[in-house]
Amino acid sequence: MNHHLLIKAHLSTAKFLVITILDTQTKKIATRYAKVYNPEIVVIAGAKNETERDELQQIGVNYTILPKSLEAIEIIGKIIV
Repeated sequence: MNHHLLIKAHLSTAKFLVITILDTQTKKIATRYAKVYNPEIVVIAGAKNETERDELQQIGVNYTILPKSLEAIEIIGKIIV
């Protein structure tokens, strides 16, 4: 995780940060940097399970997406079509 990359991405003025990295520690580091540089930023991250979701939300991730919810969305999409 390179915080300089986040700065170059204009993190201080960004409205959203979407984290798709699998590594939990990297997600936590990115979230902490994001909240320091831009306290108003909305952070969205994928979580492997409910435990990781809770950990991420405790450090400031606003929204988490669980694989189960993605599967449900796909199933619902197929039903509606």
